Amino acid sequence: MSRVIHRKLVVRKGGVLRLKDSSLPAGKAVEVIIRVEDEKASLPPLRGYFGAGRGLFSSPEEVDAYIREERKSWD
Repeated sequence: MSRVIHRKLVVRKGGVLRLKDSSLPAGKAVEVIIRVEDEKASLPPLRGYFGAGRGLFSSPEEVDAYIREERKSWD
């Protein structure tokens, strides 16, 4: 059975990574996977979801108008 060790590292000059963990057994084969975080990748703003599904609003303005009308009906 294998175990997984997660560490966040910073890439040093020249693309060097340093990982030291005394729990790693000497002479044992390990697999290293490197996933570089994409700084530009982030969740789109919520307004990007308006109109994404059938029957939903197609713009933020339509949402505002709908909410305004609903609030008027409460009186």
